[in-house]
Amino acid sequence: MTLYYSARTGGFYDSHLHKTLPHDAIEISTQTHQALLKDNAQGAQIEANAEGYPQAVFPTQNQMLALAKEAALARLTDMTRSQLQQAIGASDESEIMICLYQYRTALAIQAGTATQDEQTAFEREIEACALNESLESFCTDVLNKGARLMQIIGITQGLKHRAAQTINQASSQAEIETCEQDFKSRLTLALASVMEHV
Repeated sequence: MTLYYSARTGGFYDSHLHKTLPHDAIEISTQTHQALLKDNAQGAQIEANAEGYPQAVFPTQNQMLALAKEAALARLTDMTRSQLQQAIGASDESEIMICLYQYRTALAIQAGTATQDEQTAFEREIEACALNESLESFCTDVLNKGARLMQIIGITQGLKHRAAQTINQASSQAEIETCEQDFKSRLTLALASVMEHV
C-alpha cells in the first residue's frame, strides 16, 4: 500500500483503493498520514505547503476566538427559538408564524380593515375546530395570545441583541461562556415572569 496526497483536491489516496491518481499526487509515508489525521482531529486544517506536501495548520488564537463567537451566536439563536416555542406551546417555528399571521388578521378584523377572505378564514377555523364562540370572541383569544407572543418576542430579541453585542466584544472563551450563561439565566427569568401574568 502506498499513500498519496493531492494539493489540488486536498485529499489522500491509497494505491490499493484508487487506480487513478490526481496529476499532482505526492507520495507520503504512513506515519505522516497518521500524524496529520491526529492533528486534524485536534482542530488543525490539512493544507499543502509550497512544495505540495500536506501539513497540519492549527488555527491562531484570533481564529479560534472568531469560531467560538460564531458558535455562541448560533447557540443564542437556537436557545431563543426553543424558549419562544416553549413559552407559547408551539411545537415548531411554523406555529409561531401562524400565530403571528392570526394576530395580524385579528387586528385587521378588529379595525375593520380585514379582507372578506381573512374574515371567512377565521369563521371556517371556528367551525372546523368546533369552537362554540363568536368571531369576536375568537379574535379576542387570538389577540391575547398574539400580544403575549409579541411581548415574548420583544423580550427575547432584546436580550439576544445585548448578548450578541457582548459576545462580539469578548476577548476570551471564558467571557463568551459567561455571556451565554448570563443570557440563558436572564431569558429564563424574563419568560417565567411573563408566563406568571398570563
